[in-house]
Amino acid sequence: MENFINIKGFESLYMIDSKGNVKSLEKSHPSGFKGRGITVRKERILTPVKDKDGYLCINLSKNKKIYGKKIHRLVAEAFIPNPENKKTVNHKNGDKKDNCVSNLEWMTNLENLKHSWGNGF
Repeated sequence: MENFINIKGFESLYMIDSKGNVKSLEKSHPSGFKGRGITVRKERILTPVKDKDGYLCINLSKNKKIYGKKIHRLVAEAFIPNPENKKTVNHKNGDKKDNCVSNLEWMTNLENLKHSWGNGF
């Protein structure tokens, strides 16, 4: 089983592993008549969806707001150092659904374009 770490900005709410699995942590909230009951939502692995460009995405919620996040970016931010502060996350093999940390790297936009052209993606 993979080790999960907190997603930056969503600590104690969501975690991610190096393969791109995102899990929602157990949480409880008031429910029922006048909020006298408690509903507990168990920890679970979330199911990503593909966006219009073919990237796997997930919706994370915090303080009643929903944030759409691309999984490859969450993996890179969590597991890949970025000392040069590059802005783009590249899929080395060109497969947008392969979000394993070993398939991702930080690049500039220009480096990413050259990689795409050079590999026919």
